[in-house]
Amino acid sequence: VKELKQKLIFQKKDLIKLRKFVEKNFEYVEKNFANKVREVYYDKKSEKSIYGSATNEEKEELKEFIFTLINKHPELSCCSVDLA
Repeated sequence: VKELKQKLIFQKKDLIKLRKFVEKNFEYVEKNFANKVREVYYDKKSEKSIYGSATNEEKEELKEFIFTLINKHPELSCCSVDLA
């Protein structure tokens, strides 16, 4: 149990660091995330980094876009994207 608690503490610290990185380096597009993902995806020259929120339906529609865009940011390769 003690090992599990320690592991969870480290994971929480990693998630906090990741959140701070994203908030510092990415543009928050609020609920317009789905449309912005498509814009960035189709503009092959775009280097824009964004984050925001999407509905469950939008998440499902965006799966192929998200994985392609994550590959543009190797610093996020350690992360999972909640597409459920």
